[in-house]
Amino acid sequence: MTSELQKHLERLVEQDPLQHGAHSSLWSCRELATVLASQTGIQLGPESVRCALKKMRSATAVLPVGCHRPPLVWPTLLSTLRRSNTEPAKAS
Repeated sequence: MTSELQKHLERLVEQDPLQHGAHSSLWSCRELATVLASQTGIQLGPESVRCALKKMRSATAVLPVGCHRPPLVWPTLLSTLRRSNTEPAKAS
């Protein structure tokens, strides 16, 4: 994943999934991959998105002073994403 695409993913994760047509207010890796593909034209699988998020989390494990993201956001987000990727896809 390029650094430009990584930054795009970082910005996307901070947004409300409902603004992008998601069915939940929590992102799934599948939904992130779909939105990334529609916005950038780059196809990534849910597992690639999960790995990128995991790498982002380890890079931000020690947050700088004044960072707007509380420390528990990443573990909660990753836990949610893991659960949503193990659930069967819902029919639209």
